[in-house]
Amino acid sequence: MLLVAPPVLGFLIGLLAGGDAGNWGRVRVRWPWFIIAAVVVRIVTDFTPLSSVGAVRYVYMLFLLALLGWTLLQLGTLPGIWLVSAGSALNLIVILSNAGHMPVSSMSGAPGVGGGLYVAADSTTRLSWLGDWIGLPGWLGGAASPGDVVIGLGIGVVAFLITRHSGSPTKLDATKTGIGSYPP
Repeated sequence: MLLVAPPVLGFLIGLLAGGDAGNWGRVRVRWPWFIIAAVVVRIVTDFTPLSSVGAVRYVYMLFLLALLGWTLLQLGTLPGIWLVSAGSALNLIVILSNAGHMPVSSMSGAPGVGGGLYVAADSTTRLSWLGDWIGLPGWLGGAASPGDVVIGLGIGVVAFLITRHSGSPTKLDATKTGIGSYPP
């Protein structure tokens, strides 16, 4: 849900702020299929029986590294994508620090974890403050990390900025209105 709500809210707030849904048709990103791959990997690692398979954590770590690289490639194209980069980096740091596992605090109220990507945080957990400790309702996933929150915020900001973007006038537009043309 943290992947669905932010772009929807960003889009709607962008429209309310005077944006245009047509702006989305003008967005050009490198490797747009990567966005779909990101959603698929997230679903597999969180919501399928494969999430309990130990090797999935390595797939997820590679995915986070690839996501970080992809977002860095989009810095000049997608305004606000740097937030997604920062959140991905935070998640990657905590997972690498904990031998490929995302620690989940019992204080988050998330259901029991074990094996695969998610493990219960304990006294040996490194950087536990970067793990999943933020309690969320079950329908939102049960727990989130600061990196997840930054990623969600980044996705929402990108959606808002794309929708709200008014575009800059071109030279052709300026000469039609007389702005910048000589003589007046």
